[in-house]
Amino acid sequence: MLLAGRAEEANRLLEVLTGGPQNFTIGAESAEEVIAFAVAVIRTAPEQVRLLLEAKTMIVETAEAAQFLHGMKDIVYLVWRGAEAHAASLGQRGATLTAATGIQRKRQGLMKLNRPSASVMAEAMSTMNIERQKAYELAQKCGRSLVILRRLYPAAGIDAPAEWAGQAKALKPALLAGGWTGDSQLDRDVVASLGGSDYLAVEKPVRETLGLSDPPFDKVEQVWQVRAAVDAFPYYGHLVDEEDLVRLKAAVVKVLSHHVVQPTAEEKFSLDYRAPADYSSWLRDGLAYTLNLFAVMPEVGGLEFSGTTPQRYVNDVIRSLPEYAKSHRWLLPILPQLSVLAEAAPIPFLEALEKSLEGANNDALNLFQESDNNDFLFRQTSPHVYILWALEILAWDPVLLPRVALVLGKLARIDPKAKSNNGNRPLSSLRSIFLAWSPNTDADLSKRIKALDGLIRVLPDVSWELLLALAPRSHDTSTPTARPKLRDTTP
Repeated sequence: MLLAGRAEEANRLLEVLTGGPQNFTIGAESAEEVIAFAVAVIRTAPEQVRLLLEAKTMIVETAEAAQFLHGMKDIVYLVWRGAEAHAASLGQRGATLTAATGIQRKRQGLMKLNRPSASVMAEAMSTMNIERQKAYELAQKCGRSLVILRRLYPAAGIDAPAEWAGQAKALKPALLAGGWTGDSQLDRDVVASLGGSDYLAVEKPVRETLGLSDPPFDKVEQVWQVRAAVDAFPYYGHLVDEEDLVRLKAAVVKVLSHHVVQPTAEEKFSLDYRAPADYSSWLRDGLAYTLNLFAVMPEVGGLEFSGTTPQRYVNDVIRSLPEYAKSHRWLLPILPQLSVLAEAAPIPFLEALEKSLEGANNDALNLFQESDNNDFLFRQTSPHVYILWALEILAWDPVLLPRVALVLGKLARIDPKAKSNNGNRPLSSLRSIFLAWSPNTDADLSKRIKALDGLIRVLPDVSWELLLALAPRSHDTSTPTARPKLRDTTP
């Protein structure tokens, strides 16, 4: 796990550890991760090198230990905690490794332990007999941070609080926002509204955390983002009060109902074109994920709402979006966040689609509307693709499967596939969900058959096409569909 995606850094550190006296610093989220990384490098070195380094490497934690070791030569020192002040003098005796955390790790020229990609991290977890999909979900939940992963899943029940835990109340507005960009006035106004004050008052405590060894926010240029929302939630969730809920609902409705029509290629390259102001994807994604946390993991954050439940609150927020369930247009501003919002509020999402698909209502046909823009670089994806992705995620839930199957069946009935070059079709989603040798649902066989029977009674023609597509073949392929990010659908 520690070496995942870090082969180049491991080789460089091994050269340092086997070289002469010198000081070497690695930038990382925590000093502990640097020490653990060095140990992993030593343990996986070629046998003769490993035996040599194991015999002469010492992890030095206290000033007293560092002073005692000053007179010794040819020892490799891994220095942290109270011994860091003596690293320079130890480096004159042997190869000495220290860590740079917080703002210090941004120094130029430092080798850094960057977080691995989710896929690389999941591959490392799979070597520990963690199922690949579960490993990928863990990597996403912890923000690909080993520090956060260990806090989420502590060994032997040891769980040290985050360094910033005492500042959770001051950080709450920014944590609710989830992310934003500082050069967008629209974003700044919404973040300020979540705190009931001006933007600088909300940003100040966030900026102060950047000096911590394990800050709750990452900042890249003007973009702020919660490092791992699941990790932060337990520290601020219990502090959310009625006033926060009112402000959050207003912010979500304001941001997620704001729709900017994308320009054609000709408009975008015009010298007179000025992009209309819009909220950033960071803020949109952050608010959507906050709603998902509220709905799916309220007990983790210690949420307590008077007169309602977290799930009902989230459902009410979604139903408050302009034109909700009146036409397809309510979906257009939230298409990129649709999968997360559907997971957060599956019943309102399904209710709106069912209403759009009722009787002779042709509104749902607009979901298949593809852009008239023929320029490859700027071609927009049809709205129905986002709908399918969201429905595939909900289909993992055995309780929702029959309802999702009917919605997909009704979409398949009106699907103008002959007029489209897009390969994402409702019938293909149904096939992926029900495929016998690789079902993309946590429903067992009997529940899948019941869902199919219900589909056959209502939509026999679509069902016949689906059954033909599910028939065994001598050679077949299937692609796994996305699972819910937070909601546990496993029986």
